[in-house]
Amino acid sequence: MDSRTKLEKWLWDVIGPPLYYCETCKKQVDVKTAGGEVTIKRFCEHDSQVIAPRTALVSGKGFAGLSMGNKVKSVAQRGAASLTGRCV
Repeated sequence: MDSRTKLEKWLWDVIGPPLYYCETCKKQVDVKTAGGEVTIKRFCEHDSQVIAPRTALVSGKGFAGLSMGNKVKSVAQRGAASLTGRCV
């Protein structure tokens, strides 16, 4: 049951999904950590799993071992996720 608005669907298509969302309705979920405690705030009534999609660039030497193109891509992805709160 997808209960996203047209704007939310458009944001998923253009920018990507939120950092955390409900498995059932795909609505954004706020997840905060403080002192080892995890607080989950849902904008829906479901009790289903929270999905946390991620992308990764794999390199044997970490960030320093990436090619220049992949370094630029990685920095751009992190910057976009930081600014928008969404996965890229």
